[in-house]
Amino acid sequence: MKISLIIIFFLISTFCYTQNILVNGNIKKEDNQPIPNTNVVLLNKKNEIINYTYSDNRGNYILKTGKIGEFSLKFSSLGFKSKIVPLVLNSEQKELKIDAILKEKSFELDEVIIQADLPITIKKDTINFKTKFFANGSEQTVEDLLQSIPGININADGAIKIGNKEIEKLLVDGDDLFEKGYKILSKNMPAYPIEEVEVLKNYSNNRLLKGVEESNKVALNLKLYEKSKRIWFGNIETSIGNDNFYQLKGNLMNFGKINKYYFLTNLNNIGYNATGDIENLVRPFRINEPASIGDNQSVNSILNLSPESLNFKQNKTNFNNAELVSLNAVF
Repeated sequence: MKISLIIIFFLISTFCYTQNILVNGNIKKEDNQPIPNTNVVLLNKKNEIINYTYSDNRGNYILKTGKIGEFSLKFSSLGFKSKIVPLVLNSEQKELKIDAILKEKSFELDEVIIQADLPITIKKDTINFKTKFFANGSEQTVEDLLQSIPGININADGAIKIGNKEIEKLLVDGDDLFEKGYKILSKNMPAYPIEEVEVLKNYSNNRLLKGVEESNKVALNLKLYEKSKRIWFGNIETSIGNDNFYQLKGNLMNFGKINKYYFLTNLNNIGYNATGDIENLVRPFRINEPASIGDNQSVNSILNLSPESLNFKQNKTNFNNAELVSLNAVF
Protein backbone atom coordinates (compact mmCIF):
# COMPACT_ATOMS: atom_id res chain seq x y z
CA MET A 1 0.00 0.00 0.00
CA LYS A 2 2.82 2.40 0.88
CA ILE A 3 4.65 1.59 -2.35
CA SER A 4 1.48 2.27 -4.38
CA LEU A 5 0.99 5.64 -2.67
CA ILE A 6 4.60 6.61 -3.35
CA ILE A 7 4.23 5.71 -7.04
CA ILE A 8 0.96 7.69 -7.35
CA PHE A 9 2.53 10.70 -5.61
CA PHE A 10 5.55 10.54 -7.98
CA LEU A 11 3.32 10.42 -11.08
CA ILE A 12 1.22 13.36 -9.87
CA SER A 13 4.36 15.39 -9.11
CA THR A 14 5.81 14.62 -12.52
CA PHE A 15 2.58 15.68 -14.24
CA CYS A 16 2.52 18.95 -12.33
CA TYR A 17 6.08 19.66 -13.33
CA THR A 18 5.63 18.98 -17.04
CA GLN A 19 2.25 20.61 -17.65
CA ASN A 20 2.27 23.74 -19.81
CA ILE A 21 1.90 27.15 -18.18
CA LEU A 22 0.06 29.74 -20.29
CA VAL A 23 1.52 33.27 -20.28
CA ASN A 24 -0.63 35.85 -22.07
CA GLY A 25 -1.46 39.53 -22.07
CA ASN A 26 -1.85 42.69 -24.10
CA ILE A 27 0.74 45.18 -25.39
CA LYS A 28 -0.22 48.85 -25.82
CA LYS A 29 1.19 52.31 -26.40
CA GLU A 30 0.91 55.02 -23.76
CA ASP A 31 -2.30 56.20 -25.47
CA ASN A 32 -3.84 52.71 -25.05
CA GLN A 33 -3.51 51.88 -28.75
CA PRO A 34 -2.44 48.24 -29.39
CA ILE A 35 1.03 47.46 -30.80
CA PRO A 36 0.91 44.60 -33.33
CA ASN A 37 3.87 42.37 -34.27
CA THR A 38 5.68 42.95 -30.98
CA ASN A 39 8.40 40.41 -30.29
CA VAL A 40 7.77 38.60 -26.97
CA VAL A 41 10.65 36.40 -25.75
CA LEU A 42 10.84 34.27 -22.59
CA LEU A 43 14.41 34.18 -21.22
CA ASN A 44 15.96 32.18 -18.40
CA LYS A 45 18.50 33.49 -15.86
CA LYS A 46 21.33 32.80 -18.33
CA ASN A 47 19.57 35.01 -20.89
CA GLU A 48 18.88 31.97 -23.10
CA ILE A 49 15.70 31.87 -25.21
CA ILE A 50 13.11 29.42 -23.85
CA ASN A 51 10.19 30.36 -26.11
CA TYR A 52 8.98 33.26 -28.23
CA THR A 53 5.90 34.65 -29.96
CA TYR A 54 4.51 37.80 -31.59
CA SER A 55 1.49 39.94 -30.72
CA ASP A 56 -1.50 39.98 -33.08
CA ASN A 57 -3.22 43.01 -34.63
CA ARG A 58 -4.96 43.73 -31.32
CA GLY A 59 -1.75 43.58 -29.34
CA ASN A 60 -2.60 40.23 -27.71
CA TYR A 61 -0.02 37.47 -27.29
CA ILE A 62 -0.04 33.88 -26.01
CA LEU A 63 3.08 31.97 -24.96
CA LYS A 64 3.40 28.45 -23.49
CA THR A 65 6.17 26.80 -21.49
CA GLY A 66 6.58 23.62 -19.48
CA LYS A 67 9.49 24.92 -17.40
CA ILE A 68 9.42 26.43 -13.92
CA GLY A 69 11.74 28.81 -12.08
CA GLU A 70 12.84 32.44 -12.43
CA PHE A 71 12.50 33.98 -15.89
CA SER A 72 12.14 37.33 -17.63
CA LEU A 73 9.74 38.38 -20.37
CA LYS A 74 11.18 40.77 -22.95
CA PHE A 75 8.92 42.97 -25.13
CA SER A 76 10.50 44.71 -28.15
CA SER A 77 9.14 46.47 -31.22
CA LEU A 78 10.64 48.83 -33.79
CA GLY A 79 10.18 52.44 -32.69
CA PHE A 80 9.60 51.57 -29.04
CA LYS A 81 11.82 51.11 -25.99
CA SER A 82 12.24 47.47 -24.99
CA LYS A 83 10.75 46.37 -21.71
CA ILE A 84 11.80 43.44 -19.50
CA VAL A 85 9.44 42.03 -16.88
CA PRO A 86 10.79 39.49 -14.33
CA LEU A 87 8.49 36.60 -13.44
CA VAL A 88 8.50 33.37 -11.45
CA LEU A 89 6.73 30.25 -12.73
CA ASN A 90 5.85 27.34 -10.47
CA SER A 91 4.13 23.99 -10.96
CA GLU A 92 0.89 25.19 -9.33
CA GLN A 93 0.29 27.86 -11.97
CA LYS A 94 -1.82 27.21 -15.05
CA GLU A 95 -2.04 30.75 -16.43
CA LEU A 96 -0.21 34.04 -15.88
CA LYS A 97 -1.38 37.35 -17.34
CA ILE A 98 1.23 40.06 -17.97
CA ASP A 99 0.33 43.27 -19.82
CA ALA A 100 2.90 45.78 -21.06
CA ILE A 101 2.91 49.44 -22.07
CA LEU A 102 5.80 50.41 -24.35
CA LYS A 103 7.12 53.95 -24.68
CA GLU A 104 7.94 55.36 -28.08
CA LYS A 105 11.50 56.44 -28.78
CA SER A 106 12.38 59.11 -31.31
CA PHE A 107 15.39 59.45 -33.57
CA GLU A 108 16.75 62.92 -34.34
CA LEU A 109 19.32 62.05 -37.00
CA ASP A 110 19.75 63.25 -40.57
CA GLU A 111 20.36 59.72 -41.79
CA VAL A 112 20.23 56.40 -39.99
CA ILE A 113 20.82 52.83 -41.16
CA ILE A 114 19.49 50.16 -38.82
CA GLN A 115 20.73 46.61 -39.33
CA ALA A 116 19.07 44.52 -36.67
CA ASP A 117 20.63 41.14 -35.96
CA LEU A 118 17.63 39.29 -34.55
CA PRO A 119 17.80 35.68 -33.36
CA ILE A 120 14.41 34.86 -34.95
CA THR A 121 12.73 36.40 -37.99
CA ILE A 122 9.45 35.45 -39.67
CA LYS A 123 8.63 36.11 -43.32
CA LYS A 124 5.47 34.61 -44.78
CA ASP A 125 5.82 30.81 -44.44
CA THR A 126 9.48 30.88 -43.34
CA ILE A 127 10.87 31.10 -39.79
CA ASN A 128 14.60 31.86 -39.65
CA PHE A 129 16.83 31.00 -36.66
CA LYS A 130 20.38 32.42 -36.35
CA THR A 131 22.39 29.54 -34.89
CA LYS A 132 24.86 31.75 -32.99
CA PHE A 133 22.08 32.77 -30.60
CA PHE A 134 21.16 29.17 -29.73
CA ALA A 135 24.34 27.07 -30.01
CA ASN A 136 26.65 26.74 -26.99
CA GLY A 137 29.70 25.39 -28.84
CA SER A 138 29.34 21.76 -27.78
CA GLU A 139 27.30 20.72 -30.83
CA GLN A 140 29.12 18.18 -33.01
CA THR A 141 26.51 17.23 -35.63
CA VAL A 142 23.49 18.83 -37.27
CA GLU A 143 21.30 16.73 -34.97
CA ASP A 144 22.97 18.26 -31.90
CA LEU A 145 22.47 21.77 -33.31
CA LEU A 146 18.79 21.28 -34.15
CA GLN A 147 18.08 20.12 -30.58
CA SER A 148 19.04 23.60 -29.36
CA ILE A 149 16.49 25.34 -31.64
CA PRO A 150 13.13 26.02 -29.89
CA GLY A 151 10.19 24.19 -31.47
CA ILE A 152 12.35 21.49 -33.13
CA ASN A 153 12.15 18.01 -31.57
CA ILE A 154 14.22 14.92 -32.40
CA ASN A 155 13.01 11.43 -31.52
CA ALA A 156 15.24 8.63 -30.24
CA ASP A 157 15.34 7.16 -33.77
CA GLY A 158 16.51 10.50 -35.27
CA ALA A 159 13.20 11.64 -36.76
CA ILE A 160 13.07 15.47 -36.83
CA LYS A 161 9.75 17.09 -35.98
CA ILE A 162 8.41 20.63 -35.95
CA GLY A 163 5.97 20.40 -33.05
CA ASN A 164 4.35 17.01 -33.68
CA LYS A 165 4.84 16.92 -37.47
CA GLU A 166 7.86 15.19 -39.03
CA ILE A 167 9.75 17.20 -41.61
CA GLU A 168 9.52 16.31 -45.29
CA LYS A 169 13.15 17.08 -46.14
CA LEU A 170 16.41 18.46 -44.78
CA LEU A 171 17.88 20.80 -47.38
CA VAL A 172 21.36 22.35 -47.66
CA ASP A 173 21.21 25.86 -49.15
CA GLY A 174 17.92 24.94 -50.79
CA ASP A 175 19.09 21.66 -52.37
CA ASP A 176 18.07 18.14 -51.37
CA LEU A 177 20.71 15.42 -51.23
CA PHE A 178 18.93 12.67 -49.28
CA GLU A 179 15.11 12.98 -49.70
CA LYS A 180 13.43 10.97 -46.90
CA GLY A 181 16.80 9.53 -45.85
CA TYR A 182 17.71 12.88 -44.26
CA LYS A 183 18.80 11.19 -41.00
CA ILE A 184 22.11 10.24 -42.65
CA LEU A 185 22.78 13.98 -43.07
CA SER A 186 21.59 15.06 -39.61
CA LYS A 187 23.54 12.31 -37.81
CA ASN A 188 26.85 12.89 -39.64
CA MET A 189 27.25 16.43 -41.02
CA PRO A 190 29.23 18.74 -38.68
CA ALA A 191 27.40 21.70 -37.17
CA TYR A 192 30.04 24.43 -37.42
CA PRO A 193 29.45 25.57 -41.07
CA ILE A 194 25.72 26.27 -40.49
CA GLU A 195 24.81 29.93 -40.04
CA GLU A 196 20.99 29.75 -40.13
CA VAL A 197 18.24 27.17 -39.83
CA GLU A 198 15.05 27.88 -41.79
CA VAL A 199 11.70 26.27 -41.01
CA LEU A 200 9.68 26.07 -44.24
CA LYS A 201 5.94 25.81 -43.66
CA ASN A 202 3.39 24.78 -46.32
CA TYR A 203 6.30 23.12 -48.13
CA SER A 204 5.90 21.72 -51.65
CA ASN A 205 8.33 19.20 -53.17
CA ASN A 206 7.73 20.83 -56.56
CA ARG A 207 8.88 24.47 -56.53
CA LEU A 208 6.55 25.32 -59.43
CA LEU A 209 3.55 24.35 -57.26
CA LYS A 210 4.49 26.60 -54.34
CA GLY A 211 1.40 28.62 -53.47
CA VAL A 212 -0.75 26.44 -55.73
CA GLU A 213 -0.65 23.07 -53.97
CA GLU A 214 -2.55 22.89 -50.69
CA SER A 215 0.17 21.58 -48.39
CA ASN A 216 0.63 21.25 -44.65
CA LYS A 217 4.14 19.77 -44.98
CA VAL A 218 7.17 21.27 -43.24
CA ALA A 219 10.86 21.13 -44.17
CA LEU A 220 14.17 22.45 -42.85
CA ASN A 221 16.82 24.33 -44.81
CA LEU A 222 20.41 24.65 -43.54
CA LYS A 223 22.03 27.90 -44.71
CA LEU A 224 25.83 27.90 -44.62
CA TYR A 225 28.30 30.62 -43.73
CA GLU A 226 29.71 32.28 -46.84
CA LYS A 227 33.23 31.11 -45.91
CA SER A 228 32.01 27.48 -46.08
CA LYS A 229 30.74 27.74 -49.67
CA ARG A 230 32.58 26.74 -52.85
CA ILE A 231 35.48 25.17 -50.94
CA TRP A 232 36.35 21.65 -49.85
CA PHE A 233 36.15 21.21 -46.09
CA GLY A 234 35.32 18.55 -43.54
CA ASN A 235 36.46 16.76 -40.40
CA ILE A 236 37.63 13.39 -39.18
CA GLU A 237 37.28 11.73 -35.78
CA THR A 238 38.61 8.38 -34.59
CA SER A 239 38.65 6.52 -31.28
CA ILE A 240 39.48 3.05 -29.96
CA GLY A 241 38.71 1.43 -26.63
CA ASN A 242 38.82 -1.79 -24.67
CA ASP A 243 37.65 -5.12 -26.16
CA ASN A 244 38.43 -3.87 -29.71
CA PHE A 245 35.66 -1.24 -29.70
CA TYR A 246 36.36 1.43 -32.31
CA GLN A 247 34.81 4.33 -34.21
CA LEU A 248 35.92 6.23 -37.31
CA LYS A 249 33.92 9.17 -38.68
CA GLY A 250 34.80 11.37 -41.64
CA ASN A 251 33.06 14.11 -43.64
CA LEU A 252 34.25 15.84 -46.83
CA MET A 253 32.00 18.29 -48.64
CA ASN A 254 31.82 21.12 -51.13
CA PHE A 255 28.67 23.22 -51.44
CA GLY A 256 28.65 25.49 -54.47
CA LYS A 257 25.80 27.21 -56.28
CA ILE A 258 25.73 24.78 -59.22
CA ASN A 259 27.42 21.69 -57.75
CA LYS A 260 27.11 20.19 -54.28
CA TYR A 261 29.11 17.16 -53.11
CA TYR A 262 28.96 15.35 -49.78
CA PHE A 263 31.15 12.34 -48.96
CA LEU A 264 30.82 10.69 -45.55
CA THR A 265 31.99 7.53 -43.84
CA ASN A 266 31.18 6.03 -40.47
CA LEU A 267 32.78 2.79 -39.29
CA ASN A 268 31.98 1.63 -35.76
CA ASN A 269 31.08 -1.35 -33.61
CA ILE A 270 29.83 0.58 -30.58
CA GLY A 271 26.13 0.41 -31.46
CA TYR A 272 25.80 3.91 -32.97
CA ASN A 273 23.29 3.90 -35.82
CA ALA A 274 24.82 6.31 -38.32
CA THR A 275 22.51 5.33 -41.17
CA GLY A 276 19.16 6.30 -39.66
CA ASP A 277 16.35 4.85 -41.76
CA ILE A 278 18.46 3.99 -44.81
CA GLU A 279 15.50 2.34 -46.58
CA ASN A 280 14.12 5.84 -47.24
CA LEU A 281 17.31 6.60 -49.17
CA VAL A 282 17.32 3.34 -51.13
CA ARG A 283 13.60 3.56 -51.98
CA PRO A 284 12.50 7.20 -52.07
CA PHE A 285 8.80 7.50 -52.78
CA ARG A 286 5.97 9.98 -52.30
CA ILE A 287 2.33 8.99 -52.13
CA ASN A 288 -0.33 11.16 -53.79
CA GLU A 289 2.27 13.76 -54.68
CA PRO A 290 1.27 16.09 -57.56
CA ALA A 291 3.54 16.05 -60.61
CA SER A 292 5.86 13.34 -59.25
CA ILE A 293 7.63 11.17 -61.84
CA GLY A 294 9.54 7.94 -61.37
CA ASP A 295 8.33 7.08 -57.88
CA ASN A 296 7.80 3.46 -58.93
CA GLN A 297 11.55 3.05 -59.58
CA SER A 298 13.79 1.73 -56.80
CA VAL A 299 17.12 0.06 -56.13
CA ASN A 300 17.07 -3.72 -55.88
CA SER A 301 17.83 -4.91 -52.37
CA ILE A 302 20.50 -7.57 -51.80
CA LEU A 303 20.69 -7.25 -48.02
CA ASN A 304 18.09 -7.04 -45.27
CA LEU A 305 18.95 -3.93 -43.27
CA SER A 306 16.13 -4.37 -40.74
CA PRO A 307 17.09 -7.09 -38.19
CA GLU A 308 14.48 -8.54 -35.88
CA SER A 309 13.90 -6.41 -32.80
CA LEU A 310 14.18 -7.89 -29.32
CA ASN A 311 11.94 -7.12 -26.37
CA PHE A 312 14.53 -4.76 -24.93
CA LYS A 313 15.33 -1.10 -25.40
CA GLN A 314 17.31 -0.56 -28.59
CA ASN A 315 20.22 1.15 -26.82
CA LYS A 316 20.63 -2.00 -24.69
CA THR A 317 20.87 -4.43 -27.62
CA ASN A 318 22.21 -2.36 -30.53
CA PHE A 319 25.63 -4.03 -30.86
CA ASN A 320 26.73 -3.87 -34.45
CA ASN A 321 29.63 -3.62 -36.86
CA ALA A 322 28.48 -0.80 -39.12
CA GLU A 323 30.43 0.24 -42.22
CA LEU A 324 28.82 3.17 -44.01
CA VAL A 325 30.31 4.98 -47.00
CA SER A 326 28.16 7.44 -48.94
CA LEU A 327 28.81 9.89 -51.80
CA ASN A 328 25.98 12.27 -52.71
CA ALA A 329 26.01 14.89 -55.43
CA VAL A 330 23.65 17.51 -56.85
CA PHE A 331 24.17 19.28 -60.15
